[in-house]
Amino acid sequence: MIKPNLPINPITKCIVSSETSDKILRKLSELNISTVKAFGRMNCDKAIRQHTDLYTIHISEKSLLFAKNICSLQGEIPNSFSGVDIDFPCECKKYPSDVFFNCVVIGNDLICNTKTVHKKVLDYAEDSKLKIINVNQGYAKCNICVVDEDSVITEDCGIASILNKNGYDVLLLKNHCVRLPGYEYGFIGGASGKLAKDKLAFFGCIENHTEFGRIYDFLNRKGIEAVSLSDEPLTDYGSLIPIE
Repeated sequence: MIKPNLPINPITKCIVSSETSDKILRKLSELNISTVKAFGRMNCDKAIRQHTDLYTIHISEKSLLFAKNICSLQGEIPNSFSGVDIDFPCECKKYPSDVFFNCVVIGNDLICNTKTVHKKVLDYAEDSKLKIINVNQGYAKCNICVVDEDSVITEDCGIASILNKNGYDVLLLKNHCVRLPGYEYGFIGGASGKLAKDKLAFFGCIENHTEFGRIYDFLNRKGIEAVSLSDEPLTDYGSLIPIE
């Protein structure tokens, strides 16, 4: 793994939510990808309590930030990581107190809401010489599907506008077609993650998305294949985070 969220070679390990469906876990296993399950204990809405991107951030080549006080990981983290444990209070009941880790590193950029992300995240970003791009959306990782170092997919107009201004090629989806039990809808970033430089995985069947044609064309221009991890409805589990 050279850069967070941007594997060059096919990955062999990733972090996923403990609520990820058995079908998806079996598919990952068939692809020779082992999973580290995140079990969250934050006192927030039950619908998102197990979301991976609330507790972990792959922030640099060798650093994984992990909220150890309110989450446990079932599985082995690569020895190459110098994991950084950060304690948090469990009383993070609702937005924006539940999004202290919900941000994404793409290339040399950290995309986050600087008002809601934890100060330690900003400190590590500065130490890693990352450019900090501020967005108004606290659920930044949920709302950003990483395609490559210069491209993303999102349903969030504000994120799309800011990233366009920062040189990103952005596919802005018009429809919310991602399932999140307990909510009207989830987000495309929380339903996806890279499996290789040329493969982008989705939690469920991306072909059933109402805008799949636009998604397919966008990915095809980038030389990237869309991989459905099951025949289930596209579901937001809080992102697939590749780590090895």
